[in-house]
Amino acid sequence: MLADRTRLAEALALFGAVSAHVGPDAAAPRVATGQRDDQLWMRMSPVSLPTEQGALQLMLATRLVSAQGGTVRIVEQGVEMRLPVQRTVRT
Repeated sequence: MLADRTRLAEALALFGAVSAHVGPDAAAPRVATGQRDDQLWMRMSPVSLPTEQGALQLMLATRLVSAQGGTVRIVEQGVEMRLPVQRTVRT
């Protein structure tokens, strides 16, 4: 994967901040990662958008990931980030 690590770290921090603001009765945030075909993925849940601040954080994180060629979507009360894998050819 070729991406700006600093920007991706910022995006993860923003996703974490949104997840942490779900509420005191919510389950602890969960993070799952993996690779499928030519994409790396990361899923964080639960995520809620209770305030304008949470919506803004999610929007900024989405733009940071998009700038690296990735996508963000809301799935099963969480957020999923996908990034393309850079394949290398050995000769």
